[in-house]
Amino acid sequence: MISRRLFVSGTAILAAGLTVARRPASAFTVQVAPKDVEETYHAACGEAIAYHERVVVEARAALDKTALAEPEKAKILKDLACPICHCEIGPS
Repeated sequence: MISRRLFVSGTAILAAGLTVARRPASAFTVQVAPKDVEETYHAACGEAIAYHERVVVEARAALDKTALAEPEKAKILKDLACPICHCEIGPS
């Protein structure tokens, strides 16, 4: 049998936990990059077109090691984005 003290304290802890869990998480927020930061990322990536080509080649090599069909590989490559600037770099 559970004691009254244990029941009341457990209920209070549960109620507090549910109250905290109802509000949205605020530990992380998404912020839009300032224009100068965005331009820096695009400049670093845009000047090095060879980097985009290398990412595509590496992705193609990784996909060739999988058992995916060619249409699926082509779709994945088409949707490929640069890991730095997030621009679309897949073959069109």
